[in-house]
Amino acid sequence: NLICNHIDDCGDGSDEKDCILSFRCETGFPKSISKAEICNGVFDCSDGSDECGKGCDNDRMLKIRGFQYTAIFFGVLSTSLNSYTIYQGTLMLLKCQSANLRINHFFMTLIGVGDLCMGLYLIFLGSSDVHYGTRYCPLKYEWLTSKTCSFLGVLSTFGSLFSLYIMTLISLYRALSVAGKLGKLLSNEKRILQLAAGIGILIATLAIFLSVIPLLPSFRDYFSNGIYYPEVKLFPRLADINSHVSFVEKYKEISNDTSTTSKNWVDLIEFVESHLKKEDFGESTYQTFYGNNAVCIFKYFVKNSDPHYVLSLAITIMNCFCIITITLCYSYVVYKTQMETDVKGIIRDDKRQISNQRKIQIKLFLIAITDLLTLIPFY
Repeated sequence: NLICNHIDDCGDGSDEKDCILSFRCETGFPKSISKAEICNGVFDCSDGSDECGKGCDNDRMLKIRGFQYTAIFFGVLSTSLNSYTIYQGTLMLLKCQSANLRINHFFMTLIGVGDLCMGLYLIFLGSSDVHYGTRYCPLKYEWLTSKTCSFLGVLSTFGSLFSLYIMTLISLYRALSVAGKLGKLLSNEKRILQLAAGIGILIATLAIFLSVIPLLPSFRDYFSNGIYYPEVKLFPRLADINSHVSFVEKYKEISNDTSTTSKNWVDLIEFVESHLKKEDFGESTYQTFYGNNAVCIFKYFVKNSDPHYVLSLAITIMNCFCIITITLCYSYVVYKTQMETDVKGIIRDDKRQISNQRKIQIKLFLIAITDLLTLIPFY
């Protein structure tokens, strides 16, 4: 039966009119689709009319009304507080005489840098939502494949990972310091400051590498979700690797080509470009790893079939390890400090040390609060 099969068999679309279970696309192709495909998050109509209609609620980048201003507010707040933290930390690095205090302030300054990136991310994200407004839905794939979305993904991933890894490092440092395992090292101020700076650089390098690796062309097979074709009938508007494999296999079948079809992006695109005219597939843009969602953040929870499953799982395990380490270290620090206070009592030197410890704890608390503030708009 060729009637209501979502294919314009008559040429004028008359065989697809008045179909109860079909949805007619406003313009473009195909002429109609199944009603089950409406509002499913995929542009089955090339003009996006199946996703940008009144009943889909996909008109804005951020789903909840007013969240763009919430994101901007918390972004400005986080940026301001962490800028002040960085400024204060830098001053304390220059003023403090104690190696222990200088190390603590150095690490807190680095945490402020990571959280500052998260604040900037929220400002850019909220501003982008304001810019697109209700025009977002038809421009969805342009945004998801844009360099701005990739930049926001790198910025947020680096900021969150850098802050977490530095927080883990400072937790270990404080626990070892309280346990008295750093006595000799603390006596050599120059050496321990160089060591701290070196570790900080290594952590920054690791965070940058993990946030940038999904964008590298050589790793495209593991992280690219598809290719965006604005005006091409040969492919879906956003075609994943399976769509390209299917197209190449059909092409080979028609041309009696019995060669094995490769399943990596480089070979598939090379085949398409060598066998089709440029006007047949037009301009195209890769959807990067950060184009998984409108807010362009790292996708931690993915299916086993997703090409980036290994990296997502590895980073999730690392993050869980860091959180457990932070919890255990600070529990030990609180326990050990309380035990020493009960045994020694409080004398003048102890009061001074306790006062310094409390100041550091307050600053760490403020930094943790700004971390939480940057996450609020996503929950």
